[in-house]
Amino acid sequence: MNETIPTDRPVILLTRPRARSEAFAHRLGAAFGDRAEVLVAPLIEIVATDAELPLEGITHLLVTSANALPALDGVELPGPVSVLCVGPRT
Repeated sequence: MNETIPTDRPVILLTRPRARSEAFAHRLGAAFGDRAEVLVAPLIEIVATDAELPLEGITHLLVTSANALPALDGVELPGPVSVLCVGPRT
C-alpha cells in the first residue's frame, strides 16, 4: 500500500471498524466535498467469539456498545432481564 496522502487539503483519518468508518466517511464526503481527504484505515475489527456467557441468575444486562447487540441475537435469557444501554445507538 503506497498511497500518497495529499498535502494541499486536510486529511481526516478514520480508524474505527470498517463499516462504521465507511458510513462516517460518506457523511464527511458529503459535508466537505473535495475540501478534505477522508481516509478509512480500520485499526480494529469487531468479531463475535464462541465465549459462553454466564447468564444464570442475572437480572440486568448492561450493553455498552451497538457492536455487542448482534452477538446477543438468539441468546436465551434466564427469565425476565432488564437490558440497559449506554447510548442511543445501542
